[in-house]
Amino acid sequence: MKKLRLPSALIALSALTAAIAAAGGAFALINADRPGVFLVKSAEMSEPVGLNDTFAYKLTVVNNTDRPVEARLIDVLPREVDLVGSPEISATGMITTLVAEPLPPQPEAVNWRGVLAPASRMQLSFRVKLIDCPPYPAPWPIGVNRVVRNAATLLTGPVAQIAVHEFAPRGCAAQTVTPRPTVIRPTPVPGAEIGVSKFARLHPDFDEPERGWVASWFVAYGNRGRQAATNVSIVDRPSDNQTIAGLRSAPLLTPTVDGGVYTFDVGTVESQRRGGILMRARLPFSTAAGTVLTNSVAISASNDGSTLNNRDSVSITVPYLPPLITWPRPGVTCSGTLTITGRAQSASSVEVVIDETRTATVTADADGFWSLPVELADGKHLIQAQTRAANGEARRAAPVPVMVDSSLFWDPISLAFVGPEGGRRHARHWMGWMQDSGWYVALAPSTTYTVGVRICCDDASTVVTASIPSVGVINLTDADGDHRYTATFTTGGPRAMVSAPAGLCVTWGDETQCSRGRLVPVLYRGRHHVILITRDGFDIDRINAAPGDLLEFVNMDEKPRAIARRPNLAASADVSADEPDAFSLEVGESYVLEVTDGRSAQFYDANDATAGVTVAGSNQIYLPVTTR
Repeated sequence: MKKLRLPSALIALSALTAAIAAAGGAFALINADRPGVFLVKSAEMSEPVGLNDTFAYKLTVVNNTDRPVEARLIDVLPREVDLVGSPEISATGMITTLVAEPLPPQPEAVNWRGVLAPASRMQLSFRVKLIDCPPYPAPWPIGVNRVVRNAATLLTGPVAQIAVHEFAPRGCAAQTVTPRPTVIRPTPVPGAEIGVSKFARLHPDFDEPERGWVASWFVAYGNRGRQAATNVSIVDRPSDNQTIAGLRSAPLLTPTVDGGVYTFDVGTVESQRRGGILMRARLPFSTAAGTVLTNSVAISASNDGSTLNNRDSVSITVPYLPPLITWPRPGVTCSGTLTITGRAQSASSVEVVIDETRTATVTADADGFWSLPVELADGKHLIQAQTRAANGEARRAAPVPVMVDSSLFWDPISLAFVGPEGGRRHARHWMGWMQDSGWYVALAPSTTYTVGVRICCDDASTVVTASIPSVGVINLTDADGDHRYTATFTTGGPRAMVSAPAGLCVTWGDETQCSRGRLVPVLYRGRHHVILITRDGFDIDRINAAPGDLLEFVNMDEKPRAIARRPNLAASADVSADEPDAFSLEVGESYVLEVTDGRSAQFYDANDATAGVTVAGSNQIYLPVTTR
């Protein structure tokens, strides 16, 4: 059974192409089942296209209304192709002359602006030559091919429609994984040897991006000696121009605070043991560029053999803060009709770029919020946003990859769980973006949550259910008719939460789509071990843990990282969407799990065959949790 689209949604590209072809190149008069004005993009090529081959792109714009529509069509050529000859245009209705003009940052673009008559159709075609291989798709999740992507944008009033064509060229090698360098481990020394180091990162607040940016400070300390260090104390001094809004430590430490100085009474640190302290300060968008934030730390012990490594200090110079894209989240969505939202400096101009095409410029309001409604065709899209500092230098938000799949009944990126105090936890995937299967969500045990998800096939026959371990199957309903179905439930104990998979099923007519996921319990007691993840991999390769110990992985790299129980998971030929022992970490995030028996376990960087850590005394691990 084929899913019907909502009236405002963009019709799937294949259906539009078939309709136009069936009409013999002349689109029929007003059709109530079609959107008002729509764009179709295709290509004429002999597969597979290789370097120096030529082929043609075709753009078709249809005005399916009874009124004239002013429109602009922009097709920025990808860097891998060159324009060959002049574009050709055929149309019915009122049009202007086609022009080809430079449109930075791309070398060439095809640009048309005019008025489409009622029930008119315009077709634009142009030939290009493939001159280079595409780069590796770094912003995209694992499994996306190395492809040439060409996007066309149709602007009609406040709405931007994006249509994309992509292909994998012949003769361009597949991506390979480059192992990170091996981290040199210190050699144990006689006596006690306490040391400390500090890391700093500036990054967005992942769960609540409307709060702006975060400065994360991580203190790593340990005893390199063969003898236990006693009366260990840590003193941390953040600069006065920041307010610490969050603090975590592993093992658990409760500081005393005096005049903004944090003192941690650690006590005894056994031989070859270590710990960590994570502190966060939120930065509003009004933070002036050039502001310098500092944080210094000192450690002491009554029997320390050397004081050469007992102090460290780091600083962050705040740039003109880049904008943030707060919606959509990276992942799969069932409808291309969406509103891009974000935050930026108050009253600043935000340039929205979709698939390397400058789509629109919007202005942030007095509180820094901005938005842009768009229509995206089925397929992959890359959403970016940028503002400019006073000197004209561009500041870009992290790109957001989105896959529109109109065959889905439900919207994966909308799946969220709201806790008793209004805190929202989105489901996520170890690949770093939300897919329609293999997701996980971190929830507190014995806590009431409201699960909600947007449905794209909503009518009287739609049935939405969720399977919750220790709870059973629950029904989700749409009380206010906004296409978002919700239900309230209470989680069980930690072990009950991992006793079975979680899931979501949507039945529409005679067809059912189900999605598999898992709940992971949040544990609030103190951590026993901390493993710091830096740009070079894990900062420790072996820890000794006892049953019941909690391990915490903290990402202090400049980019998101994924951890798995299988080496080099990202490059595995048999990688599946459902990886129960894999998790993703944004910058500054941590992941906690519990040791349950006395055997050993390995954890690896999901993109690296060599970087990993051995947990001696652990084989069956349960209670994974992402903590922010």
